[in-house]
Amino acid sequence: MADNMGGISETWFVIPKDVKNIITGSGLAKVILKDGAVWFPVHIGRYGTVIKVEPQTADAGTLYNVSATIQIPRQYLDEAGMFFCKRLNRTGAVIKYKNFNGDWFVVGSERFPLKCTFEILHPNNPGGFSGYKLTISGKQLSPQLQITE
Repeated sequence: MADNMGGISETWFVIPKDVKNIITGSGLAKVILKDGAVWFPVHIGRYGTVIKVEPQTADAGTLYNVSATIQIPRQYLDEAGMFFCKRLNRTGAVIKYKNFNGDWFVVGSERFPLKCTFEILHPNNPGGFSGYKLTISGKQLSPQLQITE
């Protein structure tokens, strides 16, 4: 396992209506899916995935702005993956992700799903990234929570 290495190594998505409950406490979360629901892996490249959760403080309290950009190399997304990613445009998402230190986190929830935009990238130069991009945004009541199983 890496020691303090930055970056995201894995991302998994679920449709918000497939989440039964997210139990939280002390900065930890346990995600419970409805019967028959599964996490869908979206394979990412070594670089090109950024997930940020930033606090926004107001008189009423703190909200956390979630933003993410996930670049998916062309060879990592088959027809089923394309269908799933396009579906996220309509349904939104809950995302769990793993960093290179092996820690799992969750952003979004059934109550606060994340908005998604899926794009096919067509670079205008040979050195550009050719593949797909998911852009994600939303707000939630807590920072990203570490998943306990």
